Amino acid sequence: MATDHTQSGGDTLATDVNSGGALAAIERNLADGSYRVGEWQRWLAAIEQDPTFNLSASAEQVDRVSNQLHRRNGFREFSFDTVWCGQWLLAIAGLTVMVTGSVTGVVIGTGLLALAAQPLIKSSVGLLLGVRYAYAYLWYVEPRFKMRYSTYLGLSSNARIGLHLAGSLGTPAALLTGCLCADSAGSTLWTVVIGLAFAGATALQVGAFVAESLDVRHVAGFRLANLTSPATAARELRKARQTSR
Repeated sequence: MATDHTQSGGDTLATDVNSGGALAAIERNLADGSYRVGEWQRWLAAIEQDPTFNLSASAEQVDRVSNQLHRRNGFREFSFDTVWCGQWLLAIAGLTVMVTGSVTGVVIGTGLLALAAQPLIKSSVGLLLGVRYAYAYLWYVEPRFKMRYSTYLGLSSNARIGLHLAGSLGTPAALLTGCLCADSAGSTLWTVVIGLAFAGATALQVGAFVAESLDVRHVAGFRLANLTSPATAARELRKARQTSR
């Protein structure tokens, strides 16, 4: 999901939403360097409350502005198709090595699967739901996929929540599989080590969901919903509940 980096003074955000005037103002601010944190999020909040907003007509501009905002982070970019297929190969390789019965294979395979599972599961579920992707990028050591944001905006609230919950499963599932394989290989040490990693990863996922649900949005200066899928799921769930009231 595109990270919000934005705010602009000006009343343009409160007017001309449907015609794209406010979005055009954001794009101009990005071009001339006057963009300020909060503007993008305010625009999103405005259009989600505007039943007359024509997403199809604005899709190309929405994607372009979202990509411009995301690229302000300076992440290294790659082809989505190449990295997505590579993630499948990495996951298959990890599973293949894990089931050989070798303790070394279990450790290496768990690492490979843990690296691939989260972005692979989330992006695959996204594709099934109708989300399309602009490019892949490297978030520290983890590959991630930048959505074409218009396709995400077109999802229902339930679909958005399901997408982010799916993204919460990858790492814990990979570690649990590794723990079971280590036990089958007869290694008590690695069963315990990988099991503890599974418990820690699961606790972090649950903790992020609970924190965001309780409106604890920042930890150590970072926006939880921009870092973890469970927090984003909780944010979307809170938004859906507020809309239904």
